[in-house]
This record gives sequence, structure tokens and C-alpha cells, in this order.
Amino acid sequence: MDLIPVVREGYLGVDIFFILSGFILCHVYVSSFQQYGIREHVHFLMVRLARIYPLHVVVMLAFAIALWFVPGIASQNGYPRYTAPGFFIAILLLQNWYRYQLIWNGPAWSLSAEWLAYLVFPFLLIATRWIKAARFAIALAALSLGILALTFVASGHSIDATGKAGFARLAGEFTAGALINRAHNLGLPGRISWRWANPIAATLLVATLLYRPAVPFSVLLFGFLVFSLSMHEGRLSRILSSRPMVFLGEISYSVYLVQSLLLELTTWYIKRYGMTSSGTSLGVAALLIILLLFVPILTWRTVERPARVIGRRLSNRLDTSLAHMKRIRWASSPADGE
Repeated sequence: MDLIPVVREGYLGVDIFFILSGFILCHVYVSSFQQYGIREHVHFLMVRLARIYPLHVVVMLAFAIALWFVPGIASQNGYPRYTAPGFFIAILLLQNWYRYQLIWNGPAWSLSAEWLAYLVFPFLLIATRWIKAARFAIALAALSLGILALTFVASGHSIDATGKAGFARLAGEFTAGALINRAHNLGLPGRISWRWANPIAATLLVATLLYRPAVPFSVLLFGFLVFSLSMHEGRLSRILSSRPMVFLGEISYSVYLVQSLLLELTTWYIKRYGMTSSGTSLGVAALLIILLLFVPILTWRTVERPARVIGRRLSNRLDTSLAHMKRIRWASSPADGE
């Protein structure tokens, strides 16, 4: 596994997610926050909650059930990962604000960190509107990602970090994503050909992953790739827009959240029963791969999609109720001069 960079540096998927999150949210809500409004912010938070929280709760409950029937998985970690207080901390998405960021469902630390971005998002989006030049927005995005990479290189730590360092990853990358979206909206002046930008960025990214000391700087290439893809509909963009890739993108959140539980159960099985032959090893590996595809598809269809629909309905109803209360308050207020 250590010889396969894509597997070894798989945690960088979180960094891609943070950058894309800043870019996409600014793209979707660019007209919603012309100025800050509590009603708009509450609506935004409810939509995001409906997007990430139901599946998080389902996976947390699945962990609790698995622990009840397979108590042996609790002893597979070096610290008390599965505790009752930790369960409530994690289910409330507060674990990245806590001492043990990887308690219960480890990957969910990034959801805990992402909530900070949701809380400040409207202010960040409004702030980017002060930028009037695309080149300046790109320079700020590169500066944000560059400082982040240099900080990890100087500290000698891997960029695969949680807790306070995880918040630093979030801040630098989410902000960069918002700035890249601003640059995209403004457009670069002059005739600039982006035909070769995507393959060059992808090639440099692969080279960076092959040379481990340079891995932290891959975040710069992620940012550049996001921007170049948004500026040019090239071959790479068409591949990423194909039906199979779009579908993989749809189920990626489910894959991300359920992977830890499936790996824990597989590890427990191997430790308990061992691998008596290479055929058995291949069989377990094949079963894990099948589960990593089948289970996310199931949770995407039965949890994610229905939750999004229900969440949008509830947020729209709340939005309507708040608007109605506001009209009532205005109607009942004394007229000017009375």
C-alpha cells in the first residue's frame, strides 16, 4: 500500500473537499447573500444540515450496533475511541473541537470542522465581493494555500492533521475555494488559452504525490486544477462530467462516511479468524471492495437523497414562517410619528 501514492495519500481527498466546498457553495449562494441576513443564514445552515447530518447519525448508530454485537472492535485502537461521552460529542459534530478528534467514526472529524466554515460562510462570501480583479483573487487563493503548505513543511508534520491543525486546513482551503470562485466569476482579462492547463496541473499533481516531501504543496495544484477546470471545458473536464464520474461524485460522501466502519469490521474479522490462504485473503479483499460500493449506494438512495428533499422542504417552511412573522411585526409596529 505504501508504494501506491493514490492510496498512501488518500487523506488528501479531505483537502480537495474543503477547496471544492468553498468554490461550489460560493457558486450556488452567490445571489443569496447580497448582504448578511439571519433568515438567509438559517436557511443555508438547515440545507447544509440536511445534506450531511442524517447520514452521519445513521453511521454513528451503525457503529453503536456493531460495537454491541462485535465488542472486539473496541480494542483495535490505541486510545478509548468508543466511549459513551464520546458518542454524544461525535454525534453533535463537536469532536474536532475536542481532545480526541477521531473518536467513533474517524472521518467525521472533517464534518465537525466544516461546521465552522458554514458559520462564517456568508461573511466570507460578502467579503470576496470587495475583490474586483480576478488576478488579485487568484493571488490571494495561492497565498492562502501556499502559507498552509509552508506551515506544514516547516513544522515537519504531515498535512494529514485534525484538531487545531485540521481547522487550519479548513480555513486555508475553504477560503481559497471561495477566492477561486470569485476569480472565475470575474474572468481573467486578455486572451489566455487554458487548453493545456488541466493536463499540466494533473501531471504536476501526480509528480507531487510521488515525491512525499512535496505532498503538502499538492493543495496548490488542487486549487489550480479547480480553477482551470472552471475556465476550460477540456477533455479532463468532459471525463469528470461523464455519467460514471458524476455518479461516483454523488455517492462519494457515503463512501467517505461508511469506510471506517467497514474497515473496522474487516480488521476484526481478520484478527479473529486469520487468513488461512491467499484465496481467503483475496476473497475478503473482494468482499470489502463490493461493500465499499454497495453500502454507499444503499445509504445514498435511502438516507441522503430523501433527507435532502425533506431538509429543503423544512427550510422553505421555516423561511416562509420567518417572513410571515416579520410581516406581522411590521404591521403591528406603531406608524411613524405616533
